[in-house]
Amino acid sequence: MGAASESYHEPNELPILVELPGLYVGSLDSALAVARNPDRFPIRLIISLGCGTEISELEQWSQITGNRLWNRVPALQDMPQEDLWPVLQDALPLVRRAQQEQLGVLCHCVSGQSRSVALVCAFLMQQHAYGLIEARNALERSGVDVCMNHGFVHQLRIWNGGRSRFVREMHGLTCMSLKQTWLDEYAVEWETVQRDAMSGIVSSSCLQCRIPLFRPHRDVLHEDHEGYRLFPISWMPKSFDGSGTRGMLGSLRGRLRCPLCSRKLGTFDLSESRQASFFICKSAVVIRNNPRWRGSCG
Repeated sequence: MGAASESYHEPNELPILVELPGLYVGSLDSALAVARNPDRFPIRLIISLGCGTEISELEQWSQITGNRLWNRVPALQDMPQEDLWPVLQDALPLVRRAQQEQLGVLCHCVSGQSRSVALVCAFLMQQHAYGLIEARNALERSGVDVCMNHGFVHQLRIWNGGRSRFVREMHGLTCMSLKQTWLDEYAVEWETVQRDAMSGIVSSSCLQCRIPLFRPHRDVLHEDHEGYRLFPISWMPKSFDGSGTRGMLGSLRGRLRCPLCSRKLGTFDLSESRQASFFICKSAVVIRNNPRWRGSCG
């Protein structure tokens, strides 16, 4: 499990039935239990997330008869910056078809609490038109420990069961979809960031004007010694400085400036499909509790 996940619990040793006719979620231990006792569990499809490619017992299980399938997504890590879109696009049709044919499906990762839970959440959202909270509640009622990292939660909220315009257009984060749906569907609301800052939640503010810009514990995809890679926040498109013109959505890369005082904060890059980047230097911000700033977001 990655450090960015919620509180961690010991993984279950057996698959947990989420709904009939046979949708299960579990850990690597539970998948091995199925492989070792193939007649005990009515499971015909196992989807392994982030467990590598060399699991001999699962390979043998899939070869016992012709109607068992082992599907692998070996490189998916339990990290906020991991991209769920390709996984959902490939795995959800398999789960849906197996359920339609009354075949048992086990979605598992190492602990059965983040990656596999994200996939099953996505299926419930798509199949039953659930929101993320409804899907999560259904899993918890089944006895699943839901500990998804905040990056997966954010992506599922945007994806919304495949019903959002964002997903219908692009099935992922690209520069064009970002431009078209930024303010109404994708970006974190800046007003929420400011309200949280005023209520005492730790925030990072512009070093010059002290206006809150993001929440280090909620809006950061990756942090290193130089700065922060962020989820997009709704103040950002107003603050693009590309080719010398601030607020220019037509630019694919350039400087990112403070929306209030125009101080340079970092950079943005929308040129890579699925890998839009919003980077703020640590030297340009200060971490504060209950900040006070001059001016308003306008």
